[in-house]
Amino acid sequence: MTLAVTSPIVSVDRNDDNFRHRAGLRVDLWLAMLAGPLPWVDPDRRATGAEAATVATQVVAVASVVTWSGLDLGRRHSPSIFIWIGLAFIAAAIVVPNVAWASRGARPPEALWGRPRLAAVVRGVLVLGGLVLWALRTPGSPILGAWPFGVAAGSEVALTLWAVGMAARPFAWWRRFLVSAPQIGALGALVAVGAVSHNWPTVIALFVTMHLVAGLTALTLAVLQGMRVRFRTEVATRERAVSDAAARQRAHWLHDEVCTRLGFVQQKVAAGGIRPEAVVDELRALDHTLRERQLEELLVAGTVELAEVVQPYLRMAQQQGVRLVAVPSYEDTQVTLDAQTGHLVKRALANLVGNALKAGATQLGVSARVRSDEPNSPVEIVVTDNGGGFDFSHLAAGRGLFRLAEELGRDNLVFERTSDGMRILAIISSQEIRQLS
Repeated sequence: MTLAVTSPIVSVDRNDDNFRHRAGLRVDLWLAMLAGPLPWVDPDRRATGAEAATVATQVVAVASVVTWSGLDLGRRHSPSIFIWIGLAFIAAAIVVPNVAWASRGARPPEALWGRPRLAAVVRGVLVLGGLVLWALRTPGSPILGAWPFGVAAGSEVALTLWAVGMAARPFAWWRRFLVSAPQIGALGALVAVGAVSHNWPTVIALFVTMHLVAGLTALTLAVLQGMRVRFRTEVATRERAVSDAAARQRAHWLHDEVCTRLGFVQQKVAAGGIRPEAVVDELRALDHTLRERQLEELLVAGTVELAEVVQPYLRMAQQQGVRLVAVPSYEDTQVTLDAQTGHLVKRALANLVGNALKAGATQLGVSARVRSDEPNSPVEIVVTDNGGGFDFSHLAAGRGLFRLAEELGRDNLVFERTSDGMRILAIISSQEIRQLS
């Protein structure tokens, strides 16, 4: 949606991720304020920490009005149903929808909140009617209700501006309000009411209340905007700290694992104390180390493709002269795994392929696939080799296969002798698997 900004209350921040466009509909900022934040947020987006804190502030403000009204009614008069109806109107228009969104990510029906003009009309009628019923029927001075209503209004304005992707300028708006046509019109109406009714104390109280609400709205908006800026700054600082720590860790790893090993090989080559074949073996081992490190970086990101997990171990076998008699199909490996499942698949392949190579296998078959299309279906890894096999009834405690069996579950690591080697099936439970399109 494109907003035609007609007030200095905001400055547009089009870099904000929450700024939305709805084709063919052009509204001004005041319509956005009446419609509130919900028509402008993405239906699937959850509230941020700053937004949830703002909704909580709004709830406390409205609850204080309810509490004060109840106590004042109890002291002065019998309870008036109109006051409670007025407060119920305000809660239904503002508090209840915002709480549902902030707490559960739920949004009222699209028939209302997907149509900003309709939402603006419904909310405007409910809020205005609620305020009139409350102000006319409350036994105390309306001035006492200025601060909670100002806080609630400031919270609502803040949520709406953030939803449409704009940065607030609350005090510029307040100064503009003091000389605006609505304020002058309200002043004229109050003077006319006072002249007719001669109830000047009430007229003055309403005028003061109006300006208190406006001022407190601007103050609340300024405080919430500052809180949001500080929150974002703290999050950005933490993210930078984590990124810097990861960068330093990678730098140390490159020095310790790569540079040190290359320097060692270089020294031996210069001294003539290493055969060319050993240099090749060392470089192959380093190549595999780098590929495993690349895989670890992908896993840190949260998801990884099954093909990306399998590839380093197939390449390791080929580099050692082993003939691959079977490899996973392209279709079987076009799935993404969650990080935990990816780590387990990596460990299974490292153990099964590594043991086959240590056993002297010259032929290797590898299969990797998701068992079925059902959600959270397990991943099956099968490695077949001609390395002669071993006694799998007595796995040595602490060895790689023993730890793998303990982690996957004994029933999920199945050993089978073949005529010239072993066939091992590893079944890995998954948390989240998505088919790549």
